[in-house]
Amino acid sequence: MTASPQLMPDTVCVAIDIAKRYHDVLVRWPNGREKALKIPNTRIGHDDLIRFLKQQKAPVLAVLESTADFHRPLAYRLAQAGIPVHLASSLAGARVREALYTSWDKHDRKDARVLMYLLTQGMTHPSSVRGTSTSRRSRIPISRSLGPEHAAITAWLTTIWRCTFPRWNATSARPGPTGSVISC
Repeated sequence: MTASPQLMPDTVCVAIDIAKRYHDVLVRWPNGREKALKIPNTRIGHDDLIRFLKQQKAPVLAVLESTADFHRPLAYRLAQAGIPVHLASSLAGARVREALYTSWDKHDRKDARVLMYLLTQGMTHPSSVRGTSTSRRSRIPISRSLGPEHAAITAWLTTIWRCTFPRWNATSARPGPTGSVISC
């Protein structure tokens, strides 16, 4: 894998391990210096982190792992502040943690270091936090992007369900298409 196209030599990288109450943050400057922070998952904590990142004299790129819905407020706030946000796959994080540390033990500082590794190796993708994405495709509603294939598959599955469970209350389901290929 190649390095991320947004990761320039002068970029300050920020890896954030998301948790319910506190986030562990690892900041790495272009010269290799690192700093670990722990911020509360509150608006004040987010403001402090954004203020700290805005004070840097270089572009900033943040990466975080989507954990339940706890990552959304911080990702949204960072994106609104003009800081690009990347997401890392939790499966990729688990595999990299296992490969780098040859153990399953897990703690937040180690997770932040794994996220930093994923970011620097280009194994993350830009966030599509609602209202912050620059990609036109990510703003297309899912129902529109699925197209007629989705409707055909849904109708087919509904027909199969009705044939398999004839006593099922058909009024609670969406009606299938007329002229269905499968008949019971």
